[in-house]
Amino acid sequence: MSDNSEIVRLFLEIADMLAIQGEQQRRINAYKRAADSITGLGRDVADVAREGTLTEIPGIGKILAAKIEEYLETGTLELYDRLRAEVPPGVIEMLQIPDVGPKTASRVWKELGVTTIDELEAAARANKVQALPRFGAKTEANVLTGIEALRRFSGRTPLGVAWYLAYEMIAALSQVPQVIRIVPAGSLRRMRETIGDLDILV
Repeated sequence: MSDNSEIVRLFLEIADMLAIQGEQQRRINAYKRAADSITGLGRDVADVAREGTLTEIPGIGKILAAKIEEYLETGTLELYDRLRAEVPPGVIEMLQIPDVGPKTASRVWKELGVTTIDELEAAARANKVQALPRFGAKTEANVLTGIEALRRFSGRTPLGVAWYLAYEMIAALSQVPQVIRIVPAGSLRRMRETIGDLDILV
């Protein structure tokens, strides 16, 4: 896996985990924008780092440039590791469910102790989700419908995996001399939780 695609994956997962933890939207969006910029960079981010021009990439300020340098130097990100230790993996997977966003995933985890999609389904069928303040029967029904849809369309690909695959294609296509610009499009560009197919605009 290239440095670019791995940094994109890490930044997108950090954005998801920050959202689940209730972090400010501005900070969450910063990681998503940075992942988007790196995906469409068209060159190895390590080369940009060696030139000392990371902050010239759109959406990359000093803080995120330091995170990129940390990964390039160590192969890890302390923030990512800390968040992974704090947020159960199954809670992150809940974001693949249609109509289940970070706030819903966070509340069922923190208030019901639910840490997997199976546990969420069981809680919803036991009417525990609608018992949460400001949720109600409609929210609970949407959760169950979303879980059924996720399982029905299990051929869809999680966003993090799709971004990696798209970057590999973009990196290869950008080597073609006739290519002036290449960017992801469709549901990938909109950062939907799951991706049915990859749209790339060249």
